Amino acid sequence: MTSIRWRRSAVSALLACAIVGPVAGCANPGPGAADAAAAAHDFVSAVAAKDGSAACALLSPDAAAALAEDQGTSCEQAVLAHEVAGRVSPAGPPTSDGEAKAFGRQAQVHLGGDVLFLAMSKRGWVVNAAGCTPRPHQPYDCAIEGS
Repeated sequence: MTSIRWRRSAVSALLACAIVGPVAGCANPGPGAADAAAAAHDFVSAVAAKDGSAACALLSPDAAAALAEDQGTSCEQAVLAHEVAGRVSPAGPPTSDGEAKAFGRQAQVHLGGDVLFLAMSKRGWVVNAAGCTPRPHQPYDCAIEGS
């Protein structure tokens, strides 16, 4: 499934930057981390406000399509479905235990109990995965995930 490949590649990219960051030019937190945090905040705020259109506009095309397909409805309705919206934390500043981190064109943001993965696109930071919780020795389990 593409979501498993994405999680593995995203985790691999984040780990690679964490290990060889200074040599490879990755930063932690890197340039754009504040912008990634703002995009993540905007996304969870849109979900909290029950604005499916605004939330979907902040998703990557792959994440929006996968979410709609998984839920069998439009992205705008799927992102507000109880099983999805219930896993996306209420908007708030990044938590002290997990601030925004940018690694090149990828970012990870912790908001409350939620972890979001973002990617840089032509239009700025977009959410590739949200409603993610860590699992020991396994990829994150995400309510929304693209490739």
